Amino acid sequence: MSEASSSPLPLREPAPEPAEAGRTSSPLLEISNAIVALHKRHYGKGPTSAKTYMVGELVVVLLKGGYTQVERTLYLEGLSEAVMVQRRAFQDAMQDRFRHVVEEATGREVVAVMSSNHLEPDLSCETFVLGDDAAADPTA
Repeated sequence: MSEASSSPLPLREPAPEPAEAGRTSSPLLEISNAIVALHKRHYGKGPTSAKTYMVGELVVVLLKGGYTQVERTLYLEGLSEAVMVQRRAFQDAMQDRFRHVVEEATGREVVAVMSSNHLEPDLSCETFVLGDDAAADPTA
């Protein structure tokens, strides 16, 4: 068996790269686009819209739409808890990737990540709390 074939597949791949210092888009747009790309790559379907908000140390990504056909079927058959469990598991599995996207786009450490879902309307929310911004504090 060759060296390449005996190594396990990586559990994590890098998050999409945000634009470099000469960026033409805002960090908030970069975060929205990267989170949508991660959903499409790992969930099989992305949200129909995404918008990122930032106030102080809080970054919130609001995702709208994106039920998979399986989720829609489960929901319509009265099995909404199964949809919520699956979405929570997905968010838990993706937390490090989501965190990396926000840290790269903002240049700040993410100290907390919180995820939430709502079924009707179909919404997901990724909330990130940023650490201290040493660049904004002249005494640091």
